[in-house]
Amino acid sequence: MLTLNACHSGRQRPTLWCESIRTLPGDRKGTRHLREHCRRQSGLEKTRPTSEARWCRASQGTVHTSNSRTGVTEVLVLFEVKSEIGQDAAEKLLDDIWSLQYMAPGVLCASAGAAEASASGLTHAVHFRFGSQKAATTFQASKAFKHAWTEAMQICNSTKRIQFQGHVGADLEDIFRRGPEWESGYELIMAMQEPQSFLESPERTASFEETLNQQCAQYALQAVTGTSFSVEDQAGRDLSIRSSDCSFRPRPSQPAHDAHLQPSATAQRIILMRFCQQEDLHMFRQNSAAQLMNNLGSPLVLSLAFAVQPAQKTQTRSR
Repeated sequence: MLTLNACHSGRQRPTLWCESIRTLPGDRKGTRHLREHCRRQSGLEKTRPTSEARWCRASQGTVHTSNSRTGVTEVLVLFEVKSEIGQDAAEKLLDDIWSLQYMAPGVLCASAGAAEASASGLTHAVHFRFGSQKAATTFQASKAFKHAWTEAMQICNSTKRIQFQGHVGADLEDIFRRGPEWESGYELIMAMQEPQSFLESPERTASFEETLNQQCAQYALQAVTGTSFSVEDQAGRDLSIRSSDCSFRPRPSQPAHDAHLQPSATAQRIILMRFCQQEDLHMFRQNSAAQLMNNLGSPLVLSLAFAVQPAQKTQTRSR
């Protein structure tokens, strides 16, 4: 469990739930064969596809563009692998889920990694990007995804799926995360509570987003923010992200006064950021994130970071 450093100015913020997820470099045993098989099945060449080729592949997940900004849907799958499961089985889980991008249409890019030990108990994560919410729903309803999901349940104590909508630059490199700057780096997912004044005032919300973009631009390569998001567990239950005990809780169907169901800080906004260097991530957390939370009065509920590293072969775990 991690908290913001004491050097951060301003009032005390709630405890953060934080992971550091390391994307495993290199082709592990059986992984390269699996990838080549998936590419043959999907009609792809063994060399890394270009951005234009992937644009064509993702035609069923049509990208919507407006004013040089493109709508995307981000899906983060989180796993808590059972403690008695070996490393090989856990890594195979990552490969099976990550490789679904070659078996089902609509995925624009994907990454995967193993998590460092933390109070949450989560051990692994896979991230997918889609061109629309419909494409994300179709992907998760596919036979390939359902089969891999069922297999994962056999070695996991629990799973979570976070899905949200946002916008990125309309350039293909931004959408598909192509280019040298995307070969390695660090990603950060933050969830924050919206102050009631923001919910009641579109002007304050616009000011919040402008300030957020300015803070992100100082350090991040890309930032995606959205207020339309959902969280589900393996049983399909709708969850909320709460800060009081760093946990996911069933979302109440109706407002209630029960403090157990209505914590003081429940996430209402999700942000996904990409950094080129670890130092950039640290600087953002130490400076901009603290300033953002203090000045705008928006409690940080969740902070999740993972490293994306290039593979030893021609492919990477970030695509």
